[in-house]
Amino acid sequence: RFESQETNKYVAKAMTGAVILFDHVCPSGVFYKSPVDIKGIIKFLKKADFDTSSLLATIRYSSKHFKDDSTPSSITDLFD
Repeated sequence: RFESQETNKYVAKAMTGAVILFDHVCPSGVFYKSPVDIKGIIKFLKKADFDTSSLLATIRYSSKHFKDDSTPSSITDLFD
């Protein structure tokens, strides 16, 4: 986390875009056996002191592999 809220917002948006891009480019996706710390990103977005509901919805509904059987329930449960 950074001191500036604007910087934190920028980082949150950039991370969200990177997650979606990686999920579409990587054959197995971002949620299963990925070098991306997806749990950390989701927790960062949920703990942010600004509204991140649209960013979380973007990850949930714009990703290619979110609803795959290979996506661990521990990750999908973070969205509830």
